[in-house]
Amino acid sequence: MTKWLSLLYYPIVTFWNTTLYTPTTSPLQSTNKTLNFDDLRTPNGLGTLPPIYHHLTFTNYYPFNPKDPALAPLIPPSDYSCATSPPNALLGSRRSPSLPPPTFSLPSNSSSSSFTLHELSIKPLTMPPPGATLHILGHKSTPSSSSPHSSSSSSSDEYKFDVNWPSGYDLPLKVDFKDFTGRRWEGVERVESWVEFGSQGLDWEFCVDDLVVEVEGEGD
Repeated sequence: MTKWLSLLYYPIVTFWNTTLYTPTTSPLQSTNKTLNFDDLRTPNGLGTLPPIYHHLTFTNYYPFNPKDPALAPLIPPSDYSCATSPPNALLGSRRSPSLPPPTFSLPSNSSSSSFTLHELSIKPLTMPPPGATLHILGHKSTPSSSSPHSSSSSSSDEYKFDVNWPSGYDLPLKVDFKDFTGRRWEGVERVESWVEFGSQGLDWEFCVDDLVVEVEGEGD
């Protein structure tokens, strides 16, 4: 797959600190927070995330506006739906097989011990046949013996959700994790997501929007 993101990323990465985002730092009580990434600037359709964004750290994710004319040669209309609450969404791309999958997690200096992942909207970018498999893996900060197990769980300290994605289906999937896996994704410290394309499991880019999280003891 052509990694178009790498062609656009480096010219703007050094400017996020002064132009792309003003972080909020006031701690509040734990509340559900929907992150739609529309407060991030996306010059020429693509932006960057600060080291800490709404109490989380995002790795190998990049905010983008799929309808920006600057991305017209790269983003087809079938991927405009990435932004379920326009204009922005996140693009997940590791840019190289040697890099870890796109991840969001608690920062190392966080005063919180965990967060709860409630839901998100996600889809692979438009692809040819035969299709792909989407993976979401949640790592728990402290295993909880009280959480019921289901077929979606690979071990007591992980949450797991996988879905086969047919070629030609271009609408995002709204994943309510409790409904889809039978478990409340609580006590989480990091979440990894990736898409494997075809029988060889090639890495494929995907997009995320409307991420609903609840960070323990934090809000903004």
